[in-house]
Amino acid sequence: MFRLFLLTILLYFLILTSCKKKFTAEELNNTYAPAIVLIKHSYLYKIKLGSEEYYFKDYDKESGETSQLLSKDSAYKNPNVAWGTGFFIDPDGKILTCKHVVDIKPTAEDEKKILANLRKQYLGKQEELTSEKTKIEEEYSAINSYVSNYYSYLSYTDIAKYNLKKEELKERYDNINLLLSLIEIVQRERDNPDNYVAKTSLQFGIFLNGHSYDDLNDYIVCKSTKISTDDNVDLAVIETSDKKTPEKIKPVDFTRISQIEKEKISLNEKVYMIGFNDGIVIAQTTSGTTQSINSQLTEGKVSQSSDENKIMYTIPALPGSSGSPIFDEYGRIVAVNFAGRINSQSFNYGIQPMKIKTFLGK
Repeated sequence: MFRLFLLTILLYFLILTSCKKKFTAEELNNTYAPAIVLIKHSYLYKIKLGSEEYYFKDYDKESGETSQLLSKDSAYKNPNVAWGTGFFIDPDGKILTCKHVVDIKPTAEDEKKILANLRKQYLGKQEELTSEKTKIEEEYSAINSYVSNYYSYLSYTDIAKYNLKKEELKERYDNINLLLSLIEIVQRERDNPDNYVAKTSLQFGIFLNGHSYDDLNDYIVCKSTKISTDDNVDLAVIETSDKKTPEKIKPVDFTRISQIEKEKISLNEKVYMIGFNDGIVIAQTTSGTTQSINSQLTEGKVSQSSDENKIMYTIPALPGSSGSPIFDEYGRIVAVNFAGRINSQSFNYGIQPMKIKTFLGK
């Protein structure tokens, strides 16, 4: 019995010692970097007015003013692209990241402002737009007449120049027609309760760390499966379409997160981040003719006494690093990077371990 007791004590100290093994930066990167992924999210905003749908890229949260409304075909040529970081957390293709990388939809208050501003923005502009439309028709006709009359005297360069000008005029003409039809719809549907504003994703997926690629459409398709409803917890879970983590990838270990929760993070403690600063821009590396995607490891120290939601550290970070795991020297998850101080790259925030644990249900 006594020997069993001694064996138990010895085993406990062996486990404790292994949990307290310090990693070098290189060891930490070699262990966890393969599980880190670059997230690509291409999206637009969509507005429905009656039976018609229009698309736009941006809006002002204060005024509700939108960028130009476009048809689906026109808008899809140039969507917004958001980059973020995530990391595999289990063998079933689940990836932890930040909510704001995944869920970029307008709030109910945003929707109300956008619809109200739309009525204000477009009503009363028919006369101005109709006048501009007439001028375009006249300029287009004049170019056609000139080219027809002097065709034999014009060089190929001149003809190409006039054809390009006609294409530009046609694009403006089509946009005006779109706006005129939109004004008519806004007037007709201004009080329709079924009008709405939403976000629509065009592409949503991940690139594996170290992935070689020919173009940036060669990604693993994903979908979001869980989004935090707590405003203080900027977390989301996404999942690969086949619900599988690639065989050679070992998910990030969460088994010791309770230790961090109990021990707390000390001021000035060294911490590391593995992620994709500035998205694809810095991630792209070239070796000969091969292009690949690689994360970066950066380090800093805990710089402020932590509150119940977040910790602050001096790790340099850029947009694109949202969703990056933050490790201590023992390879334990201590936070998920989610925000930085405005006008500073060296003061950034991570979500506390207990909030991560609660969100994941572990």
